[in-house]
Amino acid sequence: MSDTIISMCLFCLQLLDMLKFYSRFEISDDTGDPLTDHDMTQIHYSRIISLQVNSRMLFDLSQYPNIMGSDIVF
Repeated sequence: MSDTIISMCLFCLQLLDMLKFYSRFEISDDTGDPLTDHDMTQIHYSRIISLQVNSRMLFDLSQYPNIMGSDIVF
């Protein structure tokens, strides 16, 4: 590979790292105000519940009794 292609790849990786960081930055998307710990916890648990619901729809989890425990919210 040429040096130009390598430098472009490294630049793209740096941009992706920055995007990952700022996409999870703790500010409100609507107002731009900082989010509280409670807000961040609510966002986290809503993502976990969404993951659980979608996993339940896509996979037959009945064969994994440990996964079907009471901690999972449906």
